[in-house]
Amino acid sequence: MAPRSSTESAAPEPAKPIVPTVKLGDFQQRYAKPVTQLELGDPPTALALGGEPLLFDGKAWQALPLPDKLAAKPGERDEAFVYFGRDNRPRMMGARLTAAGGQLIYLRYKGGAWRKEPREIGHLASRPPGPLYGLLGHADPEVVCKPTIMCIIKRRSGWTMFTPGGERPKRVVLSEGRGWAIHDRRVERLDDDGWKPVGHPAPFTHAWGVVSAQPTLWVSDPPAHALYRHDGAQWQRIQSPIEGPRGMWAAGPADIWLAGDGGAAHFDGETWRRVEGLEGPLVTVIGRGAGEVWLAGAAGVWRTRDGIGQSAKISEDALR
Repeated sequence: MAPRSSTESAAPEPAKPIVPTVKLGDFQQRYAKPVTQLELGDPPTALALGGEPLLFDGKAWQALPLPDKLAAKPGERDEAFVYFGRDNRPRMMGARLTAAGGQLIYLRYKGGAWRKEPREIGHLASRPPGPLYGLLGHADPEVVCKPTIMCIIKRRSGWTMFTPGGERPKRVVLSEGRGWAIHDRRVERLDDDGWKPVGHPAPFTHAWGVVSAQPTLWVSDPPAHALYRHDGAQWQRIQSPIEGPRGMWAAGPADIWLAGDGGAAHFDGETWRRVEGLEGPLVTVIGRGAGEVWLAGAAGVWRTRDGIGQSAKISEDALR
């Protein structure tokens, strides 16, 4: 074969798919400062993490700052998340990274202040020191783990325990009643006897969000601007409908939400579409069902109650 001449152009890259934009619900801004995490409690409460924890009582947001004795000192950095416990009181759990290594954070907000609650995590509160990871909330299961030491799976029917590996995941989420641990290059499913890799080896390199919508598992990869779908047998790469896809949440297989640098998108079981009026960057999305969806990111917190997910299909005259 003759070499390509200098005047010949390289083959063009495949065109990105055209993603329509749809008006889907009347979203209203509920908070106007940057938020990195959002959790929902008993209606109408919500909990956010921005520069400090924030509690929403249905009318207004209240800052819940850490007292000086519990706050990070100069040279220390917190990698902690906020949650509601089953008593609907805020919790904070994770790691404080210091020059000596990782220390656990486990706090409960009660009586107008954050307090340590070692009794809630049993032997994990004792030595050796180390960070915590897991998830807390109203739904089963709650999970609290200390790398190489113990994972406690808390269900209303009882507790189970196992010894985890030494690597702490980036985050843990609950989807379809099961815990999922997110690492850069793999996603793990929580079983009673441990964390089990799903679809290994995985094609993504910087996983950020995950959602289970049986029979499919979805994973987002922001740097690749891609979504990865696992059907129980293999992974399929899909061009993301928005730039920098991050948080994912589903009310069902035909009602999946995606938040990212480029705003928000919705999947109706067949097609992904951008959502009008939700500009990025967004980092997380969560809901209490098809009729109530919350999104958060650099522009603050957004919420709707318009029954947006009641119909899985969107009429063509709604497309713009």
